[in-house]
Amino acid sequence: MFEANKTDTLFLYRAQEIALREALSQWLAALKGNGGAHQDVTALAYGRDSCLVTRVTPDGNLEHPDENSPDPYEVRAFTEKSELRWLRTPATPDAGRAAILSDDSLDMPPVWHREQVPIAGTLCQQYLIWGEGTGRSVPQGWSQVGEARIGALLLPVSDIKQGERVFLRTVEYLCVDQEHGNTFVYDERLVGLGSSNVRK
Repeated sequence: MFEANKTDTLFLYRAQEIALREALSQWLAALKGNGGAHQDVTALAYGRDSCLVTRVTPDGNLEHPDENSPDPYEVRAFTEKSELRWLRTPATPDAGRAAILSDDSLDMPPVWHREQVPIAGTLCQQYLIWGEGTGRSVPQGWSQVGEARIGALLLPVSDIKQGERVFLRTVEYLCVDQEHGNTFVYDERLVGLGSSNVRK
C-alpha cells in the first residue's frame, strides 16, 4: 500500500462556466508554479459511450493513442497531490463546472473560489482495474490490459507485463463532526495508477 502525503488541510477551488482546456491549463500552470517542471497527469475522460484513461499534455489537451481529440462530458484529471474535476453543463455545451482538490495551496486565477477544509487524517485506498496485462506491443509509455467481457484497454502506464494487474490509487480525507465527534470521509481524491502482480 502506498503512503499518503501528510496534510491537515484540504484546499478546494471551484469555478463556474469554464471550458475544459482552460480549466486544465490554469490548473497545470498552478501545479508547475508549485513543483517546477510539468508533472505526469492522468485523466479519466467519460464520453457518451466510453470511458478513456488518458494523459494530459502540458498545454491542457487530452491525449490517447486511439482517440485524436476525445470530447468528454466529464473529466477527472489527477497527480500525486491534486485532482481536477470538470463536468459539462447542458446550458453551455463548451463550458462546465470545475473543482480542484489539493494537498497544497495553489495560486489560481480569481475565477476560482477557494476554500480550506480541516482534515483529521487520511486513508490510502486502491482499486483493481478490470483486465490483466496482455504483453502486446503498444505506443511507448502505454500498456494494454484485457478481459474477455470488456475487451482491451490502453492505460498510460509503462511496462505492464503479461498477467500483471493495474490498480487505481486514491486518498480518503477524514473529518470530525464537531457536534457528535464522529469521524467521516469528507471526500476521496484520485492519486495515480500503479501495477501489481496480484491475480484474480
